Amino acid sequence: MAPSLQPVFEEVSETLARGGWVMVPLFLTGLAAWFLAISQWRELRAMRRGISGEVGRLFAEIRGDDGMPAKWASEEVRARLLPRTAAHLRTLGRLAAVAPLLGLLGTVTGMRESFATIMTHGFGNPVLLADGISEALLTTQAGLVVAFPLVMAHTWLRNRSRALRHAVESELVALENGAAGEGAR
Repeated sequence: MAPSLQPVFEEVSETLARGGWVMVPLFLTGLAAWFLAISQWRELRAMRRGISGEVGRLFAEIRGDDGMPAKWASEEVRARLLPRTAAHLRTLGRLAAVAPLLGLLGTVTGMRESFATIMTHGFGNPVLLADGISEALLTTQAGLVVAFPLVMAHTWLRNRSRALRHAVESELVALENGAAGEGAR
């Protein structure tokens, strides 16, 4: 490991340890959500670059030589392309919603620890209470730190997905109209 990253990893592992067991699923939730967000972004970017050529190619391929009706070909193109535009959005949104709930769970477990300390040792030593309160605050903060950027990423990706879906629909309408014009001749 690079010497410059050593203090960062030590700080992260110490924070995870101070936050209690809830920090592990919270960390894994954030990691999984960012993996899905980046994966969805890459898929949308790749589709956006070649969408008009791909829609036209698929439409012509599906219609083929046997003259399948343009409406049916459009439906098949939609069935093949549109699910890719929102493949991970639902899961990403759910993970973004789960993160603050995990933070809240950590808050409850930290406060429970504080009350257990009060029952065992009384109010005499505030240092003993600090561990539970620290756990509560750390998990709350971590849940929000994970959730806020994920909610923003989800919204941005959802808007990109809608724009791409709109582009596919526009392209299909143009292809259907072109096929209808050919049939009228």
